[in-house]
Parts: sequence; C-alpha cells; structure tokens
Amino acid sequence: KECLIVEGRERAETLQKQIECITSEMGNLKDTTQNDRENLESRIKEANEQIESLIQELNVEREASCCNQKRLVELEEQKKIVELEVRELRADLETSSGDRDEHEHELRRSRAIIDDLEHAQQEHHQ
Repeated sequence: KECLIVEGRERAETLQKQIECITSEMGNLKDTTQNDRENLESRIKEANEQIESLIQELNVEREASCCNQKRLVELEEQKKIVELEVRELRADLETSSGDRDEHEHELRRSRAIIDDLEHAQQEHHQ
C-alpha cells in the first residue's frame, strides 16, 4: 500500500513538474506570440508609412508630369509661332532679294545712262 502511495506521489510530482513545464512553455509561447504580434504590427505600420510616402511621391510626380505636359504644349505653340515668323521672314527676304535685284538692275541702268550722258557731254565739249 505504501509503495502505491509513494508511486502515486512520485507520479503526481512528475505530473506537477510536467504541468509547470507546459505552463511555462505556454507562457513563453504567449510572450513569443505577443512579440511576434508586436513585430508584425510594427512592420505593418512601417509598410503603411512607406505606402503613404510612395503615394505622396507619385502625386508629386504626377503633378510635375502635368506641369511638364502643359509646358510642352506651351513650347509647341511657341514653336509654331516662331516657325510661322521664320517663314514670313524668309518670304520677306526673298521678296526683298527680288526687290534688291530689281533695284540693282535699275541702279546699273541709271549708271549706264549717267555714263552715256557724261560721255555725250565730253564729246559735246570737245
């Protein structure tokens, strides 16, 4: 009978130690789970902050892109105006070149007439 009691006590102590170990492990797991949870929450928070930062960067880029697009349109309009002015200036230059040629021709004719008159005067004086 005493043997059974001793055996029972030993088994009870062993079971008690096992229960304490299991309880301790559960506490450790709970702590680990809490730490894991906190780490995950921290990582989620960091990821959300990065997402917000990226969204802000994208908004800035989109706004800059929009401004660049507007500037490109303005520059295209300016380019068209300048090209038109260049065409007009070239046309004026061609017209004035034609006028210049005509003026040079008239000038040569006038000089020839003057030369003829001077020559005629010289002959008349002789």
